[in-house]
Amino acid sequence: MRAQARCARDLAWAAPVRPDAGRTPDHDGGKDAARRLGDEPFLLYGADSYLDRRSAPADPDDLTDHEVVVYAGRHPAAEWCARAFARAMVALSAPSMQVTGAAIAGGLGLGVLPKRAARLFPALRPLSPVVAKGTGWLIVHPDLRHVPRMRVVVDTLAAAYRADPTTLG
Repeated sequence: MRAQARCARDLAWAAPVRPDAGRTPDHDGGKDAARRLGDEPFLLYGADSYLDRRSAPADPDDLTDHEVVVYAGRHPAAEWCARAFARAMVALSAPSMQVTGAAIAGGLGLGVLPKRAARLFPALRPLSPVVAKGTGWLIVHPDLRHVPRMRVVVDTLAAAYRADPTTLG
């Protein structure tokens, strides 16, 4: 059985993005100004309710016969997921990390999330070492980047992102 969830809107997270073909948000034709915040690790997660029912995988790189929850958007762990999930059963494929995180936390299957996103779901247990790294970016409209109060907000958010990996989830 395969279910696919489509959301009309995804809420924005300060989550990692993988810019296309080496382009960074710094080079977007002048539409927005961006600040690179830092690297964000992606790990395989599962919930106790799933692990009690199915047990943890013997090898996180091979999820044969496990149920998985797949984030359908592009992300830095996509190649790893394609290999590890190759012989798994897809329980849910969704274009939202919030939806996939909630599904994994609810015990629907195993899945990969950025570490900051996973911390929003206390039921999740890490089951692998880092499988990929993304980059966190803070994007600001160029008309606002030199406004003093915006500068304070940008600097504060950037410092919080770097100082504590559990902030800005």
